[in-house]
Order: sequence, then C-alpha cells, then structure tokens
Amino acid sequence: MKYILPVILILFMAMSAFSQEIFTGISYNMGTTVSDTRDFITDYSWRGFGFEFRNYRSNNVSIGFSASWNIFDQKTNEIIELEQAAVSGTQIRYFNAFPLMLNAHYYIGNNYDQVRPFVGLNYP
Repeated sequence: MKYILPVILILFMAMSAFSQEIFTGISYNMGTTVSDTRDFITDYSWRGFGFEFRNYRSNNVSIGFSASWNIFDQKTNEIIELEQAAVSGTQIRYFNAFPLMLNAHYYIGNNYDQVRPFVGLNYP
C-alpha cells in the first residue's frame, strides 16, 4: 500500500498536455537544501512534485506559472547547546517548500512537427 504513490509518480513523472494555445504539465521533483535551511536539514529529498501552466501569446512566446511542493525531513540526535545548558534527544525535522513562480518562454523555430528549443525564465 505504501508503494502506490511512488509508482504513480514514476508513471506520470513528466506528463504534459498540449493544445494550440495552452501547455500544462506535472513533474516529479527531487531537491536539496541550501544556505540557512541546510543548517537545519542536510538530507536530500526524493519527495516532491510540480505543476506548470503556459499560455501561448504568439507562435514563439508563452507566459505562465509553476507551482511545486518538496518535503524535506531528517532524523538526528544532534545536541543543541544553549547559553547555560545543552539539550539532547532524538529530533525529527520537517520542512515543506512551496515555490510559486511566474514564467516566460521564447521558442526558436516555427515547425511544430520537430523539436523546438526554447529559453525560459522563472521569477519568484
């Protein structure tokens, strides 16, 4: 029973749908923490997914948004030192990240039957 979600995620890892004016997609995401968050959780996360929507404004330009959810967790026995004491014990640390971004893409070429390279920007 606990393997149902990972199997579904693998099957639909990078599923997308196209129409003439709209692109939607879901993806499986992995991640790691950086900067101050890395001081709290250092483990790599294999749990995450994302959704993306793009609306074509012309043949070569689209704008849209993307939303993701990544779950980071770590079990540690790290000792926390305070000014006049130290605390020890098992800690289970959780961090949920929900990045929401606006995006714009420029597509090179005009032929829809072939691969079209593109350049994109995301803005938090």
